[in-house]
Amino acid sequence: MNVNWRILLFLFLLILPLYEKGYLRSLRSRKDTALFYLIWALSLAAAGAESVGLPMPRPLDWIRAASAPLAKLLP
Repeated sequence: MNVNWRILLFLFLLILPLYEKGYLRSLRSRKDTALFYLIWALSLAAAGAESVGLPMPRPLDWIRAASAPLAKLLP
């Protein structure tokens, strides 16, 4: 059986916000919620870029680059 892991990962990433929605709502923290959705969107974009063969930076580099401006904006 040949499993296409890219499709499976992409489907998991699409379902993840629906699964975590209740937990994020219970936190009531705008910063945590915004960071979750930012990292989720970047992960989804990275999975899409990987599937078409675009070069990718190291994961911690793009997470740090995305979360640093957000940390400065939100108190």
